[in-house]
Amino acid sequence: MVRRLMDAYTRVTGERPPPAISGGGTYAKRIPRAIAFGMWFPGKPYPGHDVDERISIADLERGYDVLLEAVRDIATGPPLREPFAP
Repeated sequence: MVRRLMDAYTRVTGERPPPAISGGGTYAKRIPRAIAFGMWFPGKPYPGHDVDERISIADLERGYDVLLEAVRDIATGPPLREPFAP
């Protein structure tokens, strides 16, 4: 699953950063075997859940494109076999 998500990220951004673990992802802590995947980009400050939580329009659009590609791949790509296997 993580490989497929990272491949979607690379197709949209042209970049291949290593996977990262965020301090957020509260929803992923509540759902067994969930993977947090979202709007934070490497090298950018993470203002999530601060008093002035915000994201630039450019990053919002870029994040939207990444998430759309990931959903498209999971919904229409080859079936996932053992999606949580290492």
